[in-house]
Amino acid sequence: MNRLLPLASVAALFAIACDPAPEEPGAAEDYSWVLPDSRILVDMPEARRSAGDDSELRAESLSVAADVNGFIDDVLTDIGAITEFEPTWGNEEETQALWGPWTDNGVDGALYIQLMDDGSYEWALIGRPEGTDDDAWLPLVAGIVDPGATDTTGAGAFAVDFAAISTLDPNLDATGTFASTYDVRANTVDAEAAYEGFSENAGDPVIDAVYRYGNDNAGGYLDLAYEGEATDGGALETHIMRTRWVKGGAGRADAYVTGGDLGPLVYQASECWDEGGIVVFDENNYELTTSGNVDDCAFADAQWNDDGV
Repeated sequence: MNRLLPLASVAALFAIACDPAPEEPGAAEDYSWVLPDSRILVDMPEARRSAGDDSELRAESLSVAADVNGFIDDVLTDIGAITEFEPTWGNEEETQALWGPWTDNGVDGALYIQLMDDGSYEWALIGRPEGTDDDAWLPLVAGIVDPGATDTTGAGAFAVDFAAISTLDPNLDATGTFASTYDVRANTVDAEAAYEGFSENAGDPVIDAVYRYGNDNAGGYLDLAYEGEATDGGALETHIMRTRWVKGGAGRADAYVTGGDLGPLVYQASECWDEGGIVVFDENNYELTTSGNVDDCAFADAQWNDDGV
């Protein structure tokens, strides 16, 4: 898709200041509780194996969830390992917490969190070549947390700059960004994630994709939108899919492809599966087939996100 996320621009996130050390350090307030945690991961349940045909749309949804969770979990693991320790520095006003700087494999690193005047927080994981000047710091991951956050609820956003990371690691050649927004409440989570201009290696295809997902006590959902070639005509088609599941694992996915070489044509497909991930109902208008019983679906009706994510 040609947009990223409805949040402060990624450029604005990476414009967060990169001078990690207060000139006159004072008491360090530990603000690590405002950072995102594992609740912002896609919580799609694994299947309880049983006999029958596996759901292809469910498998695709699980693959997407694994991709999104992988990038987010990398960030959570890094900041979690750092904040197991007490902050290293703080400013006299006790509005900033700094971990580091430390040196690892020729790179200086630091993590800081800043309480802003409006009650929001800015945070960044930053790096620079070992021993270089302060103006060499690069924001590798940069985030914001909205005012009103508590130790159990909060909303915010963060973005990962792969080009900056590759600058500091000669073994990497990735480009683009991965970004996430989230809103964590007492029993619910709603979030978005997106790749923009992402490529893991030079010469690899560039990925632009947007995801929306959420979880609550009853189950969850995952929306996917991306542009890719579904025909041999060369133009990119728009792919949309919504996957829903209940807590036990049964679920339904509804997908369609349109635009590009398809023009006004819309190809649709739906699959429902049981707790074992086995198809209990499917239909599509490409092969004009229907099988199973829609009454066995965890969700009776097809559903797509109105704005296509």
